[in-house]
Amino acid sequence: MTALGAEVLPSTQDGLAAFRVGRDAWPQLAQAMKRDPQLAFELLVDVAGADFPRRRPRFEVVYHLWSLTFNRLVRVKVGVPEEDPQIASVVELWGSADWHERETFDLFGIRFAGHPDLRRILLPDGYPWHPLRKDFPVEGIDNSICYVREGGVLMTRELAVDRPAGADRTPVDLSRGDPAGFSDGAPTLPEEGAK
Repeated sequence: MTALGAEVLPSTQDGLAAFRVGRDAWPQLAQAMKRDPQLAFELLVDVAGADFPRRRPRFEVVYHLWSLTFNRLVRVKVGVPEEDPQIASVVELWGSADWHERETFDLFGIRFAGHPDLRRILLPDGYPWHPLRKDFPVEGIDNSICYVREGGVLMTRELAVDRPAGADRTPVDLSRGDPAGFSDGAPTLPEEGAK
């Protein structure tokens, strides 16, 4: 694979063969890994992001590929710069990359050029942050995003989770069941002292 521009990495703790490839060389290498009968990596197991704020390039997209023909697993790491957090999508080669790429986009902000439906998969569409980046505060952020459903505001930034149920300042008190116009289908708990 070094002929295809991949750098062989030292042996990993889990014993997987690992390679690092440049972002521009990745599309050609991915094609070869899938289509070359001597490589035959038919299955993409997963795609994940990693953030190394002090390293250049800052981000890394990590792929695990499995050759069913030769029963071998390989890890491929592709660096993605912070200034242009974008990499070519591999969904056309491996359909299983679809949701993995969406999740990596959602949580790290890495865009996958050519993805057929690149949108958030876990967080709301308008959410402006990517919470698995190392510069995202561990305690979360105070934001002004409201989740609005038919009938009114469900939750705002004034939710105080360290207070007893019913004592926070949210417009909806979920401790006494669903508010009018909302339902998650869960049974309502009886009031304390009710029989």
